[in-house]
Formats: sequence, C-alpha cells, structure tokens
Amino acid sequence: MADPVVEAEPAAPVIPQQPAVKPSEGAALAAQGVPPAAENTGANTAQGNTVPPAPTNEPPLDDAAKLAAAEALVAETKATKEKEAEAAQAEKDLEPLDEGVWGSTGDDVADSVLTTLQNAGVTPDEAKLLLWDAVKEGDLTKVDIPALKEKIGDAKATLVMAGVTSFVEKQSTRNAAIIEDIKNVSGGDENWKLMAAWGKDNLPEADLTEYRTMIDRGGPQARYAAGQIAAAYNADPGNTTLDTAGGTAPVVEGDGGAGPSARATSRAEYVAELDAAHLGNPTEAALQAITAARHRGRAQGI
Repeated sequence: MADPVVEAEPAAPVIPQQPAVKPSEGAALAAQGVPPAAENTGANTAQGNTVPPAPTNEPPLDDAAKLAAAEALVAETKATKEKEAEAAQAEKDLEPLDEGVWGSTGDDVADSVLTTLQNAGVTPDEAKLLLWDAVKEGDLTKVDIPALKEKIGDAKATLVMAGVTSFVEKQSTRNAAIIEDIKNVSGGDENWKLMAAWGKDNLPEADLTEYRTMIDRGGPQARYAAGQIAAAYNADPGNTTLDTAGGTAPVVEGDGGAGPSARATSRAEYVAELDAAHLGNPTEAALQAITAARHRGRAQGI
C-alpha cells in the first residue's frame, strides 16, 4: 500500500534583512539624525510631521475685531515709547547748569530757572526772547507765557514763573535799598536824577562803567560811586552846587583812618581787590577800607 501523501508545511515568510551598518557609518548617520537601522521601520514616529493643532471653535476675526486689535497694538507701542521718553527726560533734568553757555545770575533760584530751561531744550537766545528780558526789566507782564508753555509744557512753565517771580521780588527789594542809599548820598531823589543825567553826558565812559558796576553791587560801593558823581557834578563850574550829604562826596574810611601813610589804589587795583574780597564773605569794614583806598587814589590822580 502506497504511503499517503503528506502535505508540506507552508514556508515561513522571508523577512528582508537590513543591510549591515558599519560602526563608523552608524555614528555618522546618528550625527545627522538618522535612527539606527533596526528602528527605522514602519511609520515615521520620530521624525514625522508636526501634529496639527486641535481645531478651535472660535469664530474667525471680523474686520472690526482686526481693527481693534491693530489699534490696541499701536496704543501699546505708543505708551512704551512715552515711558521711555519720560525716563530719558527725567535723567536729563538732573544735568547741572552749563555756566559756560548760560552764565550765572549769582542767585540759586534764578540759576535753577536757567537749569530748567536748559534741560527742557531751550537755547539761551530763546530764553532771552521768552522771558529773560522781561525779568531784567522787572516786568513779568512782558513774559510770553503761552509761548513758554508751548516750548516746555505747562508744569515746567509754572515752575519757571514761580522762580522768576521770586527772583524779581528779591531784586526789587535789593534795588530799593540801593536807591535809598544813593538818595541819601546825593541829597534826595531830585538831586540824584539831575546828577545822573549830567554824568551820562559829561563823565568819561570808563568812569561811568566803573560807577554802574559799583552801584549794581550795592552797599559801600554804591554809596562811593554816588558820592563821586556828586563831587564831579559840583566841581563843574557850569553847575549850581547841590547840597549833598555833608556838602561833599562822602569819604568812606577804614578803621585806621586816612592818615599820611594810608594807601591809595588805582582803578585797576581797586577792581581787583573788590573781586578778590567778594570771593569770600567780606565784612563791611573791609569793603570800606578798599573803597577808601580808591578814593584817596582818585584824589591823587591815579
């Protein structure tokens, strides 16, 4: 009896083998981001496309919403720039007064006004036109306040006007004291007006410049200058002698008196001594001594 036919078992599927990768090639491929051959099968799970975002239920922006978003972005940018500008200006406001450009008034309040104008971007010429001529004249009604506000803003304009008002008031009080001294030396207001008008036409310009400087400084210097003008006026034979204080120009002496050995100074020496004295805090007696020496110098023709 023949052997029954035995069915052969089906052959196992052939699995293709990955080509062998040399160690050196594997390192090179890994450096380029290529996964090992054993893992580089099937779907690309490591290097596949980015998963798209989940769908949203938010409706698309209409034109009004887009416009509102754009306006909000513009407003935010503007606010940021304004804050940066404010910070820069705050730092600039701390800069000291450049006296080489602006000079100094000798008054802390007035110099603070100049500093405010300087740091607000105003030039000295603009400051002169805006308010400084009016301040020098003592007439603040001449200040161009609208132009000042436009140039430096309302807040700073208010500070500037407060400062110049204080300065003008102090100067007015000081000037009133100087005028009172001059009137006393000259024998009254009418005498002083007459002598001052005569002096403009008859005294040398160098003398007038010296006297004006002394009068501006006040105190013994102003009294001395007024006395010198009175003496020159009364010495002119074309004038009627005015009754000044004591009938003659006042002689202001130091504590030691004039005496035969008292020193006499020229105008240049006098000015130099005054400038040196005012660098410190001179006493009235020291100023009187300097003034008396100049008076003796003039009497001697030096």
